[in-house]
Amino acid sequence: MVVMFVGIGFIAILTAAAAGRFMREHRAENNALEAVEHRLDEVILRLDAMERPAQVSIVNSRLGLGDDGRACRSNDVSTRPT
Repeated sequence: MVVMFVGIGFIAILTAAAAGRFMREHRAENNALEAVEHRLDEVILRLDAMERPAQVSIVNSRLGLGDDGRACRSNDVSTRPT
């Protein structure tokens, strides 16, 4: 009877050790994945920041506005010949 309890205890300890090791590896993988996702988010923010002025410039040129958003004299409708 004692041998049976010792065997069951030994199996329980081995199972707990294996589960602990698996969980440590799983957590390390999740931390690495989160770090990569964080870096990708930073890259996306930087790209958006670089793209935004270019989009504003394109929209302003299509609307006949200068870089500061004010109407350009040469593109002003009231000064164009008809």
